[in-house]
Amino acid sequence: MRSQSDIHSQVSTRYRNKWRSWLSEPPTGGISFPLEKPTADELADPDKPAEIERWKLGWTTWARQRKGISLRTVSVRTAYGRQDVPTHVDFDDVTALASLDEKAARHWALAQQRSRQVLADSGSPKAVRRHLARIVDLDDADFNLLLAAAAWFRLNPRSGLLPRQVPVESMHTKWLARHRSLVLGLLGIDSNPSGDDSGENSDPDLDQEALDPLGLVAPPPLIDLILADANLRTTVGGIRHLRAPVQEIARLQITPRIVLIVENKESALIVPDFPGLLIIHSLGNHLNAITELPWLREAQILYWGDLDRWGMTLLSRARSFISRTRSVLMGPDVVAAYKHLAVRENLTRVDPPQPTLTPPEVESLRLLTDGHPDDGHLQLEQERLPESFVLEALRPVLTAGFTNAT
Repeated sequence: MRSQSDIHSQVSTRYRNKWRSWLSEPPTGGISFPLEKPTADELADPDKPAEIERWKLGWTTWARQRKGISLRTVSVRTAYGRQDVPTHVDFDDVTALASLDEKAARHWALAQQRSRQVLADSGSPKAVRRHLARIVDLDDADFNLLLAAAAWFRLNPRSGLLPRQVPVESMHTKWLARHRSLVLGLLGIDSNPSGDDSGENSDPDLDQEALDPLGLVAPPPLIDLILADANLRTTVGGIRHLRAPVQEIARLQITPRIVLIVENKESALIVPDFPGLLIIHSLGNHLNAITELPWLREAQILYWGDLDRWGMTLLSRARSFISRTRSVLMGPDVVAAYKHLAVRENLTRVDPPQPTLTPPEVESLRLLTDGHPDDGHLQLEQERLPESFVLEALRPVLTAGFTNAT
């Protein structure tokens, strides 16, 4: 015999699993849960009548106190005469079912209201419904901003503006990056038709590919350079550190002999001057920018990044753009020597490297991941390596590159 707490638990589970489908296809004929009525043996047991009567009275009182909820009963012949025994609790509709829990009741009312609002103007209900969980979870300010953003993009599908230029009050670039898939859904554009929406962090960076469906343009990527050679600096008035859009950097009249791509700024700053050396740093995932720099074509290309899964993925991408790219300070010998300085990664998901890693680089990755699937992968950031070790390791590599170039 099921108690009220048993049914509360079942109702909570059913609501959690079905509320989105119920929004589009409300259940017909109500929603029922069996109560597992007493068996014939229990009804005939002389020791059970009081317990069964308490159970029946409890359910009768419980149902009377709630709107849209009723008990289904069956008349059963017993040694004590016929008895009406509850067999099911019946809910008229989802509203009645959600009313068992105050939080669920608020959620269902909000889900219905917002579903009507976002579906009213959408050209693709399917694209919207996949995002309903996130839409319902938005606070009022973000939800109203979502409606305003979708309305503006609907009227201005090809504005050609930068994200920061969109005249929607309170909308900023980070908000758009987090909620881009929701905006697209309201516009009838399914940004990920192959799977369920997995939350805010699933939205991509606002690169040009991500902005195209919104009719926006991405700002030109900025490139950070260190001209680590006095002769190279003469072309830019003696400036050693330079940051400018990639199109302007591409027009520099320079001929570096060695280009060292460094993942992080702090590590790039410790590298001293060297004949013919130019350093590019802090590109992150915008490594495709190196394909737009014509003065890289004749240079030796070196790459130095973090010793972790993401660092190896970035290295593999750099090599996919320029196949002659060689890594430095990313071999298994460095991992073995300084593994004690590594920490556990805090990344939840990392794209696997492209198939461009060399066998030693694959071994480095294995040393960082092997045996640690439960505790998390290891991360040896390039800043953790002693500066003296880095400079001593770089010197022969740069010298060899300079010799080969000359």
